[in-house]
Order: sequence, then C-alpha cells, then structure tokens
Amino acid sequence: MEISRLSQRSDAFLERDDFDQLLQQKKVGAYLGIDPTASSMHVGHLVPLMALYWMFLFGHDTTTLLGAATAIVGDPSGRTEARAKQEAEERASYRKMLRKQLESLWGNFDNLFRENAAQRAWPRTDEKTLANRLKNNMDWFEELPFIEVLRLIGPGMKIGTMLARDSVTQRLDKGGMSLSEFCYPMMQAWDWWHLYRNQDIQVQIGGSDQFGNILAGMDAVNYVRRNHRDPQYRDNEEQLKSLHRRPMGFTVPLLTNAAGLKFGKSAGNAISLDKELTSPFDLYQFFLRTADADVFRYLKLFTFESISDLESLMSQHEKDPPKRLAQHKLAKEVLKLVHGLGEANVAESEHKSLFGAEASTSKKSPGENAASEPVALESSALPDPIVHLAPWDTLGPVHALLFQARLFPSGKAATDLIKAGGFYIGTQATPASAEGSSTPASSDGKGFTFVRCNDHMMRLSYDQHFINGNRLVFRLGKTKVRVIGVDPMEEMEV
Repeated sequence: MEISRLSQRSDAFLERDDFDQLLQQKKVGAYLGIDPTASSMHVGHLVPLMALYWMFLFGHDTTTLLGAATAIVGDPSGRTEARAKQEAEERASYRKMLRKQLESLWGNFDNLFRENAAQRAWPRTDEKTLANRLKNNMDWFEELPFIEVLRLIGPGMKIGTMLARDSVTQRLDKGGMSLSEFCYPMMQAWDWWHLYRNQDIQVQIGGSDQFGNILAGMDAVNYVRRNHRDPQYRDNEEQLKSLHRRPMGFTVPLLTNAAGLKFGKSAGNAISLDKELTSPFDLYQFFLRTADADVFRYLKLFTFESISDLESLMSQHEKDPPKRLAQHKLAKEVLKLVHGLGEANVAESEHKSLFGAEASTSKKSPGENAASEPVALESSALPDPIVHLAPWDTLGPVHALLFQARLFPSGKAATDLIKAGGFYIGTQATPASAEGSSTPASSDGKGFTFVRCNDHMMRLSYDQHFINGNRLVFRLGKTKVRVIGVDPMEEMEV
C-alpha cells in the first residue's frame, strides 16, 4: 500500500515509520469520507475502502463517513471546473443510494470476515455494529452554526497555504474557484475534528487526490488541540508531541492500469458498483479482462489473500496464462465483496456457461474458440437481459437491431464493428458459414454456439438465433456478452 508523507503545521513530519509504530502500539480510530455526488460508487472507491477494511481486520476502529453535507458544496480536488449543481431531490436520492451501497459492502465484508477469520488468523476478535461504522456528516452540519466552524478552526487554516496547493492553483489558472468550493477543505476539516473529539478518530484515509484536504484537516485539528477554549479539548506540549494523539493521514493511489490510465467518473470509464448500472456478470467480465501486467497488483489491492497465497496463485497462472486463473480469482473475490457470495457464484456460473469450453483450452484466449470452432454452450445459466425488445424490433438488419437495443450509439458504429469481424451471434444450429463445420451446436436443443457475423444487413432467424425462444445472445469482441430479451407477442400492446 502506497502511503504518502503528510506534514504537521510545526517543524515535524509524520513519516511512514511513525504510522507503523502507532498501529503497533494502540487501537487506532480511522475514517474514510465519501460524498454522494452520484448514484453509485465505482471500482476506484474500493481501493481506500480496502485500506479501511484491512485496518478493521487488524483490530482498529473504522468508520465510513457519508458526506451528505460536503456533497452540497462539492469537492474541487482534481477537477478543472466546478461540479454541476444538483437539485435537493437528486441529492437526497444519491444519499439514499450510496448509504444503501455502503451498508451492503459492510454486510458483505462482515460475511467474508466471519467465514475466513479462523483460517486466516486475523487479529480481529470482536465485532462492531454497522451503525457505528457508518456516519453522515449532515447529522452535525445541519444544526451547526457556521460561525462556530469559523471561530474554532478558521484561524488554523491559512489562506496562503491553501492558495499554494496544486488543486487550487490549477483551478485558479483555468477560470477560478468559487468561495464555497474554497471552503470545502474547512468543512472536511470540521468532520475530522468532530470525529476526533467524539470517537477518537485519529487517522483519515483518502485517494491521492485528497492529499491537500487531508493536510488541511491535520492542520486544523492540531490548531484546535493547541487553542481550544475548553481545557478538556486542549492538549499540553507533551500530548501534542505524542504519537497516540496526533492526527495522521494517508493516501492510497488512484486506480490505474499498467499504462497509467485511471478509472473513474472524471476519466469517463467508471465501472459502477450498482448492479443496475453494471451487472454482476459485466463486473466479473471487467476484472476477467485485466491484463497480466496488472493482475497481481489488482489482487493485492482488491482481495484479502496473503501475499504468499497470491504469489503461489501467480506461479500457477504463469504456467498457463490463457486459463486466466489469476483473473478468475480476482473477479470472484471482487464480486463477493461488492455483491455477495451468491451473486459471485452466479456470475462465475454464467461465465462458465458462455465460455466454459474456452476456459478448458489453454492454447487460446477467452472466447477464441467461439470464432473458429463451434462448441456447445449451456443456455440454462444465461445472464439476465440488459434490455427487452418487441418482436417486431428484431425483424430488421442486425446493425439496426443493435442500435435499437442501445448496444451502440448508432447503426454505423454497429456496422463498423461487424465489418471489422468483432461481432458474434449466439446460434442454436451451426450455420454453413462456420468455417465449413457441420458439428451440431447442441444435441438437446438447450445449448448454442457463438458464430462470427460479417454481414451488417443480415436478418436473424427465429429457429437459429432465438435461444430458448426468447433470448438473443451477442458477443462483442472476445469477452463482452450481451443478452437481449424478446417479449412474447401476446403480451405486447398492439
């Protein structure tokens, strides 16, 4: 885990060794804040969450803070322009959805903890209620006079220091920053002070884009410890120097691939943790497509396996990389945390149903068999349809059908992929175009095979292409599978 160096306001620096020493000497309170500015978290959010979960496993007190109040202002960190303003109803909806998502993640983590605690010999022995792990900063900001924030921590946050931070100078160079955004670090600092005072939360965790905000929070908490008007919250010189009381923070790297490209909303390639936005099957496929250059790092970031176990797994993986043993382990472990063991098993089963024959062939990458050698695949465990079409929507050429199903932004985009040879259709009977093979796709009528389609004007056949009578199964590229439901004619309003 990469932990950045964070400074105190005075002449001392907090080094990684100081933090390691603190963790060995006492039970430490730590928190991670997440603002509900969208309907769902994405996979990048899992990186700091995993740091929080690891601290819990080793006996520390951990809290997730839902930033309902700070979300109203919007964190300017890492942004070249202000966030779009959201209506109150939209903010309330996001707050509700992210709280539910965090509760689900903690619940799934609890299940993993209970199932594995004995065999993994994790130091954690007691359990903490979910209510204590999840807080909402609106609970204190809603009733807090802002004059109290300015009076208590405002003097400890110097304008010159804040103006010198990269996140501020970049915004000022590109059109400016509003006063409310400039005050965001002060609100986040108050969160830390509130948690420090009431729950002994000494450590804040964040992504690397939170470096400046965490520094500002450390400065503010240290200022209050020196200057609070109430002696019970004011520390003496010995307490100010003690590791056991000093606020500390660490940042984790933003999620990137081996090429240095990051994942997230601002990068435009966020993979959602909401199953309505990214299905469990698609989330499994996303991690299954992880490059070999990334997979060991991702395993360390997203699983609770020991380094020795991961090294052993990688040794097995390297003996036969096309089997993608490491990627399958990564995908299933992420699914267990995000959606639970049941959904993880279903996604794994769906993949085996669609790519099981390929997985047993070590000479080819996932999906390659389907392009050249028709093999029977089970249709009993297909993923749920991502969209339903009326029967008459399936009568036109296939490129128009793909656009109608919203798989492509235009018919031309669909045509381009088809002409490039990257589009495959699930077929119950092996067509003559399948490289001359006459092998039946299924002996019992319940299986199918993927066959490449090179003709964008092709029209689908009910007998050949409607799997189980009401499903169309398409493959885009090697591993991206999309299932389209076709509504029965008698249920449609004519």
